[in-house]
Amino acid sequence: MSEDRTGETKDSRSFEERVFTRFDLLDERFGRELSDVTIRIGKLEERQFDTKPIWERALAAIVEIHDELKAINSRLNGMDQRFDAIDHRFEGIDQRFDAIDHRFQGIDQRFDAIDHRFQGIDQRFDVMNKSFAVIDARFDKQDIDAEDNFRSIGLKLDVFNDNLLELRANHRYFERKLAKIEAHVFPDVPN
Repeated sequence: MSEDRTGETKDSRSFEERVFTRFDLLDERFGRELSDVTIRIGKLEERQFDTKPIWERALAAIVEIHDELKAINSRLNGMDQRFDAIDHRFEGIDQRFDAIDHRFQGIDQRFDAIDHRFQGIDQRFDVMNKSFAVIDARFDKQDIDAEDNFRSIGLKLDVFNDNLLELRANHRYFERKLAKIEAHVFPDVPN
């Protein structure tokens, strides 16, 4: 693998001669190009005097653009300040909305408490309704019992009235009989 291949070239010159030949070619080539560049630089230097007014106008335009950019930058800084003020206002609005949200949360909690109270009241009403249902059942039973008692009392009063009428009738009957007997026995006594 480590074969020496330098001996395989067809050129009979020595290695140094070949390298120097190459250097000479490169010098010649770069020399021509360097002289071309030198000529071009010379031509550009000659033209420099002709382009000076163009450069002055370009510089003036650049200065003018620079001044305009400064003005735009100043306006942008003013807009930044306005946007900062707007941001500050929005932060105030956000804080107000947060306060409103906090108030609504308090209101929601109050409504939840009221709902809880109403549920307690509803439960109490349910208990009261059950109690009233029991009371209504008792009153219904009392109504039935009272009606039965009133009928019984009515019947008893009827019997009592009948007995009382019969007693009065008997009492009158006996009073008349007694008056007849007394009138018969004591004829001289006034009635």
